[in-house]
Amino acid sequence: MRSGAQPFSLILGSSSRTRQQLLKELGYEFVVMRPDIDEEAIRHPDAERLVRLLGHAKADALLAHLGDRSRLDEQRAEGKPLLLITGDQVVVHEGRILEKPQDATEARRFISSYR
Repeated sequence: MRSGAQPFSLILGSSSRTRQQLLKELGYEFVVMRPDIDEEAIRHPDAERLVRLLGHAKADALLAHLGDRSRLDEQRAEGKPLLLITGDQVVVHEGRILEKPQDATEARRFISSYR
């Protein structure tokens, strides 16, 4: 935010350094919470639907823990609305959904397949 205090408390429900950097560059203050979900257990053949399901699962997991966080209670006491941002992304290549590579070998295989 460019001027004045942020009118809401912001939680980024993601371990993505890129998402964190984007919010920092935009001037937002935020707390990072990493959702603990089994992403492999969530499947759908449609990429758009899959990322929605993953984002919702992350939000649900984090919302289940928010009441136990004293910092969040303080922010609520200040009367600020709480904004939770979660999401996911996948690559679709030749009709296949490719998610986060598990290791460097898989990442190289993904990149090689784009040729």
